[in-house]
Amino acid sequence: DVGWSAEVVGGGHQDGVVDISWEREGRYLLSVGKDQTARIHALWQEKGVWQEIARPQVHGYDMSCCAMLSDHKYVSGAEEKVLRAFSAPTNFLDNLGKISGLKVEIGKRLAQGASTPSLGLSNKAVFQGAEETPTADKHVKDLYPDSYFTAEVHTRPPPEEALVQNTLWPEEHKLYGHGYELFCIAASPDSRLVASACKSSDATSARVILWDTGTWTEVGGVSAHSLTVTQLAFSPCNTRLLCVSRDRTWSLHTLTRTEEGGAVSVATTMVARTDKKTAVHSRLIWSCGWTHDSKYFATASRDKKVVMW
Repeated sequence: DVGWSAEVVGGGHQDGVVDISWEREGRYLLSVGKDQTARIHALWQEKGVWQEIARPQVHGYDMSCCAMLSDHKYVSGAEEKVLRAFSAPTNFLDNLGKISGLKVEIGKRLAQGASTPSLGLSNKAVFQGAEETPTADKHVKDLYPDSYFTAEVHTRPPPEEALVQNTLWPEEHKLYGHGYELFCIAASPDSRLVASACKSSDATSARVILWDTGTWTEVGGVSAHSLTVTQLAFSPCNTRLLCVSRDRTWSLHTLTRTEEGGAVSVATTMVARTDKKTAVHSRLIWSCGWTHDSKYFATASRDKKVVMW
């Protein structure tokens, strides 16, 4: 008798992709979409093609933004007021090395995987040797089937059922501070700072918040716009933050860090800003980016112009 076996098929998001972010060494790509998932894509060495190899976050809200950090961590935002930080478990890193053929350092990680509690949105860490709570010991609200993690070894991209249940990343922190749904996020090149902004129709809620990834606390902020900040970009030299907004202006800020006892505080100074009446862009600015030497940056607008500054 010849049995049927699952083969590797091309996969991806089931709705629009809204943001992508490369792992710091380019070994895989993180994407988030309106299908309420975050997905990781990497090179399958055996066939020489890129495939989805993990689904670290399956959310209850449409995703809106993401930013990779060093040491296999990332921060994401969705159509909620909370930023969530995730860290790769050991099972993912083991399988990443086997699938991609790349050397992957696991380090001092403890979590082997993650599971999603019934009726919950937060991925809970699962440690080696842990077992699912017996039905008799569960609280009445947790009697629904859990999406529970089972450690699996994969030398090829995993099938759909494994992606859904066994490739989640544990959630490390929730970051509270915004009053409306998250819109954009950026991480500094050294991964020590994260900047985030939410949807806004006034100057107060358009404030950009700076977070310290060492302590996951708010360490500063930038107030320069009157409508939603649409994109943020740290300069490669780590000392400047560029913001562009729906109010048709951009603003440039210097960041001065002070570190004391392992905690970082950040003082910001606005050094340049366009005026809405005399600016080159006549419509909202959607995007921005720096040159590799931190000397110039570009802005792109709905008015079909890309401007170098």
